[in-house]
Amino acid sequence: MNPPAQRCAFGRLAPVLWWALLVVALISAVVVTAGCSAREGAEGESSGGAQPLSGPRGAAPPARAPAPDFTLPLLDGSTEIKLSDLRGRTVVLNFWASWCAPCRAEASTLNAVARSYADKDVSFIGINIQDAPSDARRFVQQYGVGYPNVADVGGAAAFSYGVAGLPSTYFIDRDGRVGRRSVGPLSEKQLVAFVDELRS
Repeated sequence: MNPPAQRCAFGRLAPVLWWALLVVALISAVVVTAGCSAREGAEGESSGGAQPLSGPRGAAPPARAPAPDFTLPLLDGSTEIKLSDLRGRTVVLNFWASWCAPCRAEASTLNAVARSYADKDVSFIGINIQDAPSDARRFVQQYGVGYPNVADVGGAAAFSYGVAGLPSTYFIDRDGRVGRRSVGPLSEKQLVAFVDELRS
């Protein structure tokens, strides 16, 4: 084959080669994404039905890492709660907002499970974010929430926990380490299983 014929053949093959490279790149991207999702699932994160949050967010603490400490005021402003004061107890942190539809759907279930652990070494703490104080207090009253709820007015706690959607729930063991996190509303069965997992 003479040089002009070779150039002509290459010209016909060039588009095919570009399409082949594009297909390979797309397949690689899918494989990488699937791998990341699998790793997130292994760390205990489940997302489904969550209300996305706007604005910047930090990185979520990995499983078994120390839970970021915070001191936040109760919604009624009567006192403050410091997370590290609860060391020695299993702690369930639930980030929520009154405008969050999945939070409303989860509220009764979360409250019922919290009541079932009232006489055990388990503390439930609600953390209200990106909300009007009056709306947050009305939410607590409407759903008869009996466990303490604090106001993360500046969003520092939500940032330190990497909250990206609501509701987000973090399960902390007796040593103050993050045992599991979940994004989206949880069923009663899931809540009980996750709490008992850390208490066993």
